[in-house]
Amino acid sequence: STASIGDVGRVYTAKDGEKIVKLTKYSAENAAKREGEILERLYRTHGEVDPLVKQMYESYKRTVISELDLSKEVGALEKLEVYKTRKTINGTTYELDVVGRGGYLGGTVSTAEGIPQRVMVMDSAPGKTLSELVSKQQSIISDPESTVETVNEAKAELKKLEDAMGLVYSRWYEEALVGKGNFHGDLHSGNMLVDVQTDGTYKITLIDAGGSGTLGEDMRKHIIQMVTTLDE
Repeated sequence: STASIGDVGRVYTAKDGEKIVKLTKYSAENAAKREGEILERLYRTHGEVDPLVKQMYESYKRTVISELDLSKEVGALEKLEVYKTRKTINGTTYELDVVGRGGYLGGTVSTAEGIPQRVMVMDSAPGKTLSELVSKQQSIISDPESTVETVNEAKAELKKLEDAMGLVYSRWYEEALVGKGNFHGDLHSGNMLVDVQTDGTYKITLIDAGGSGTLGEDMRKHIIQMVTTLDE
């Protein structure tokens, strides 16, 4: 599959079995380099007098450049280990995990044109994306040919998937705002894999930690204050 800055695929080896490999896109690196040079020139010229240019430049360094550095994603995966948990909600057990435990940089490989690409190797994870599973149940519910029994089963399954998503977001809140500030930076249903185990446990695995990071204490206080104000 294709990500914003890289290509992701599965590989099989006799020694390690199935692994996930992420390669940075040469085109993405080139585009990022060009954009960075433009913003840096603007910053050097106007940064001290134009707050907006300064903000754009600093934001660029924090996000785009950081995402292209696969070594930071490896480090982020280690920090996101704190997300792991096991919890029973409405009679169903959910287990939350993070893909890529033991993730590491595998050096570089060359394309057919001889262009080097950095490689990150991660553990494989079972299941389908939460967005796929939700879409499937919604299709069953909206299908006029579905029986009442089938619709009820789909609604029950949809509720379990909603509980799974709720658990993920609650862990994000606990760790990012109340804990040490570690956060998954691209948390959506397409980056959550769900697999129903033989014992009925719903295993949820978070993927794509490229945009992850750590919130400072001041930022956490600011976000909590903002959320509290919205609730009032």
